[in-house]
Amino acid sequence: MEIEIKVKINDRKIIRKKLLALSAIFQGKTHQVDTYFSLYKRPYTKKRGSIVRLRRNVDTKKVILAFHTDKRYSETDECEIEVSDLKETQRMLKLMKARPEAVVDKVRQHFKLGRFLIVLDKVKGLGDYIEVELESKNYQDSIKKILDFYKKLGIDAKSNIRYPGYLQLTLAKKNKKYICF
Repeated sequence: MEIEIKVKINDRKIIRKKLLALSAIFQGKTHQVDTYFSLYKRPYTKKRGSIVRLRRNVDTKKVILAFHTDKRYSETDECEIEVSDLKETQRMLKLMKARPEAVVDKVRQHFKLGRFLIVLDKVKGLGDYIEVELESKNYQDSIKKILDFYKKLGIDAKSNIRYPGYLQLTLAKKNKKYICF
């Protein structure tokens, strides 16, 4: 399972320097535009639910269709497939009565350090964030390891933690608590 903790930050450049000083390996930069769809009679609440995401990588033109089911605030089950035809995929979603609810536009800098996957994000309309992720079967152990990693970066993760994802933060800006037909 994927365990991640997202934290709001003030200066991506300072955090980037700290990551490199810890020997994190820069793995590239991407520009992603995610469109989130609610599913007919399957609500996505602020606590848990299911959602479809259509992710377009602006740089590579790669398109990924994903289905997400939240288990806890920082844990999700995900299923993703690459699609070759964006227009036809959008048409299929419309026929399935999936409704576009929000768009999240972000520029990401990717790093790897040991088992940690780290992303520095600049999210349109939301600001700058760092996201640290571990693949693990042990939820509590992973949370502790991620919080300890934030301490190494000098980030007070507990006071700046953002359990909601960018979708929830975007919906909150629109004064929507959840999405449902």
